[in-house]
Amino acid sequence: MHSVVRPKNYFQIAWAVPDLRAAVDQWTDGMGIGPFFVYEHVQLSGYKYRGRPFELDQSIAIAQAGTVQLELIQVHTEEPTPFSEVIPKTTPGMHHVAVMASDLEAEIAAYTSRGYEILAEGDTSGVRFAMIDAWAKHGCMIELLADHPLLHQSAKMIADAAAQWDGTDPIRPFGSVTETASDKNE
Repeated sequence: MHSVVRPKNYFQIAWAVPDLRAAVDQWTDGMGIGPFFVYEHVQLSGYKYRGRPFELDQSIAIAQAGTVQLELIQVHTEEPTPFSEVIPKTTPGMHHVAVMASDLEAEIAAYTSRGYEILAEGDTSGVRFAMIDAWAKHGCMIELLADHPLLHQSAKMIADAAAQWDGTDPIRPFGSVTETASDKNE
């Protein structure tokens, strides 16, 4: 008997991109999305790729696009990664959708009991995550993020910035979001 994978409220869509700044410019100028909050060389703890410890060097930019966050990811690591496994490093492409999981372990178990594999897992800024390999079945990965107040607070601040955005300062440091959210969390 399989665990049922319940319907999800996907809050984010992520693209792997070869050049983060150029991608931000394209989404800002071409689609009117912004501002983007950029986090260079994201710190990951306990990161595993296909079950093995792995050093992933990536930079991200996040903006709100209506009711969904848009995440752009540039991988700096040269060897194969969870991103280059399915999208060539020189080509932009949609990589994953993300959802907050109130019980991360139960969500992982629900997917693995249905034959999905864990592509990657780790921790960033105290938030645990797992990337489920759904590429063969769905054409994208599924990122499960442990539901955490920091996620809700930073998501609200990114959405508020987008709602008030007048086109100026399209690139902002991600630290301005997480520091404010952390301060509210203490």
